[in-house]
Amino acid sequence: MKQCKACHKIKPLSDFPKDNSRPRKYRANCKECANKKYREYCKKTDYHRKRYQDIKEAERWRHVAKKYGISPEEYTEIFERQGGKCATCGTTDSGKKPFCVDHDHSNGHVRGLLCTPCNQMIGHAKDDPKRLRQAARYLEASSRKSPIRSSGR
Repeated sequence: MKQCKACHKIKPLSDFPKDNSRPRKYRANCKECANKKYREYCKKTDYHRKRYQDIKEAERWRHVAKKYGISPEEYTEIFERQGGKCATCGTTDSGKKPFCVDHDHSNGHVRGLLCTPCNQMIGHAKDDPKRLRQAARYLEASSRKSPIRSSGR
C-alpha cells in the first residue's frame, strides 16, 4: 500500500506506475492522478494538436516528394503559375485540403494542381479524354431534353 502525493488516498501498489529510477520503484502519484495531470497539461498547451499538425504537414510533403518527385518549392511554383486556381475548373477554394497534384499515370509527369472534385472526376474517368467528352455531350444533350422521369421534388 502507498499514499498518492496528489490525492492523498492510500492505494495498492498496482495503482501506481512503475519507475525503476526511483528508490522504491514506483512513482509518487497514482495512475489516475498522473493521467489527469497529463490530460490537463495537453489541454492547456494544445500539445497534441500542434505536434500532430506539424507531423501531418511534414508527412504530406514527404509523400508528395516520394510519389510525384516535386519539392514544396516546386509545388508552390506550380500553384503560383496557375494563379492559385484549380487547373481544370478555376476555383480558388480547395476546401479543407490543399490542391491535389495531378499526374499522368502512364509516365508519372506532373500536369498541374487540381481541387479534389476535379481530381476525382479525372480519376474516375481513368484519365480518358474521350470518356470525359462523352460525359460532357451527355450532360449538354440531357439539359436540352425533358427529363425521362421527374425526381418528384
